[in-house]
Amino acid sequence: MLTDLVLVTASVGATQLLTPVTSGPSVEIAVIRGEVGLPPWVVSLVLVLAWIAALNISGSRKPQVIGTGSAEYQRVLNSTVYTFGLLAILAIMFKMQIARWYLLVAFTFGTVSLMLARHFWRKWLARRRHRGQMMKQAVVFGDVHEARRIIRRVTSEPEAGLEVVGVATPQALPTSILEGRIPLAGGCDEPFGAMDRWGADTLIVVSSRNVSALNLRELTWQAAERRVGLVVAPGLADVEPSRLSTWQVAGLPLVNVRSSGHDKSKRAYKRLFDLAVGGTLTLLLLPVLGLIAVLVKVTSAGPAIYKQSRVGLDGQPFIMYKFRSMRVGADDLLPSLLDQSDGNEVQFKLRNDPRITPFGRFIRRFSIDELPQLFNVLNGTMSLVGPRPHCQYEVDAYDRTARRRLGIKPGITGLWQTGGRSDLSWEDSVRLDVYYVDNWSLMGDLMIL
Repeated sequence: MLTDLVLVTASVGATQLLTPVTSGPSVEIAVIRGEVGLPPWVVSLVLVLAWIAALNISGSRKPQVIGTGSAEYQRVLNSTVYTFGLLAILAIMFKMQIARWYLLVAFTFGTVSLMLARHFWRKWLARRRHRGQMMKQAVVFGDVHEARRIIRRVTSEPEAGLEVVGVATPQALPTSILEGRIPLAGGCDEPFGAMDRWGADTLIVVSSRNVSALNLRELTWQAAERRVGLVVAPGLADVEPSRLSTWQVAGLPLVNVRSSGHDKSKRAYKRLFDLAVGGTLTLLLLPVLGLIAVLVKVTSAGPAIYKQSRVGLDGQPFIMYKFRSMRVGADDLLPSLLDQSDGNEVQFKLRNDPRITPFGRFIRRFSIDELPQLFNVLNGTMSLVGPRPHCQYEVDAYDRTARRRLGIKPGITGLWQTGGRSDLSWEDSVRLDVYYVDNWSLMGDLMIL
């Protein structure tokens, strides 16, 4: 909160120093019986207060959105847009002579600084949560199989701030240990005693035939009396909160899941984003691209650009460009190296691949060899962000779930590149890619980039 206040004040204050708020000595406001002149600093103060209020009202600092996901950034951006939109509407209604450059510069400075600050705070919080600090202690209540699923997901993302310290189940099971360290209390119809015993402050209720709607209602009453958190985990996996909404029918809350289909308008937005950002990056990096091409040519025999057929959107093949990092004829040696793969079940990876040139090893280490794919982005065969494109023989090994990867254009980078690269199993890689395909958003792309 303090960071938001400092940055918003600094952004608006610096903008007032750099850009005139109005063309005259004061901001004229048309009222019923004439005009009133306000000093420019009053307009800046009102903007700061409205901006901070919008950040509070939007819930941009709620514990549920801080630390993970894109909701925090989305709420910060929405708050900023609504604040400046409201100010623009008021300026038109009351004929306020506010300079457009003042609004544009304040909006840009403020948005960028707020986003960067949230990013750095998130990294600070993630480091501590990985060490077990600043975590909510949770007990999972319900079916044991569902509890195991929740434990695996919660454990894989400590940034969310939840640590499962115990499982209580109504099933008549003996006391034991789950996942090697988490105690299980069987035959437990009332989980709050277990919460007291394990020092928990949050109850996660998962689906179970032994937990009825009436039981759940009583649990909400008891949680409120004890002042502990209660979370109900629906039987949904890998669905962004933005796709969920509640729908009440005769007092029964239903969860509505919005379709993940990529209609023409969404694809158009993504294409415009790719052209704008990809085109800008290509222009900025042209000198670097030229230099790398020359170095590839002079350090080993062969062309600077390597072209390979990959499978893209809807299973259509295309030619992908890379800086050549291997010696000529490397593809012919692939069959003899398949049994030495360090990758996952489908993808071939070899950490000490003998086909890689010395300079190729350098550009691969920093992913510089992927930069020519900016031209794939510009010609429309790839996107900046998306699942990485595979070769045909890898696609032939896909199951039904993995084929969902082909529902969107492949990308230069993607969700699993930022979450573990080749260290992930094939199952985890597919899960992340399918999650991206189902829950794509511009804010998510910006976070990945």
